[in-house]
Formats: sequence, structure tokens, C-alpha cells
Amino acid sequence: MAAVFVATMLMSTGTAAAEVGELYAKGVNPFDGIVPDFAIFGAEFNNAWRKILAGLWAIAFVIVGAGFIRAIIDYQSAKKGGYAQGVAEKAESAKSSAIALGALSGLPIIVGAIISVF
Repeated sequence: MAAVFVATMLMSTGTAAAEVGELYAKGVNPFDGIVPDFAIFGAEFNNAWRKILAGLWAIAFVIVGAGFIRAIIDYQSAKKGGYAQGVAEKAESAKSSAIALGALSGLPIIVGAIISVF
């Protein structure tokens, strides 16, 4: 809240800054009741950002999936070669990749939960 107040004060001058300062002093949230809405920018913008987000998500799946496959192959290679320290490192890498893949798969649920909490 303080960061919003400071940023608002730095970006604006005059009565608007004084009004925000008064709201902050009273403990009133100036964003109360305001929700993000991309409809104001038109249907083309709404479709474009969704396509871009879907594309980035797909690229992330490819990268994380490839990393997971590589980690599993490295783990099996170290295990087959009998390298005890290498097996532990590769197992940790495979676990991290699996967690990343799971988080990426559950991204809509995670983001939805964060939004509903706040």
C-alpha cells in the first residue's frame, strides 16, 4: 500500500496527490471495488493477449518437458555408470524438473487460487 502511495505521489501533483494522501491516511484502499478489465481496449487486444499468453505457456511446456526428459536420461546414465554422487545430483535435478512440470501444468489453478485469496 505504501509503495502505491509513494508511486502515486511521485507521478502526480496537485489535488489528486492530496486526495490519495488523505485516503491513505484514513486507511482507505483506493483500489477497492476496481477489477482489471481488458474489454476497454477492444476485442482485438483481448484476443491478442490471450494468444500470446497461450503461446508462451506452450513454449514453457516444451522447455520444461525437454529439461525433464534430459534430467531423467542423465539420472539413468549416472545410475547405470555407478556414480553415487552423480546419481544424487541427477535425482535432485529430475525432482526439480518434475516439480516445475507439475507447477506449469497446474498454473491456471495456482493463479486462480492466488487471485481468489487476494
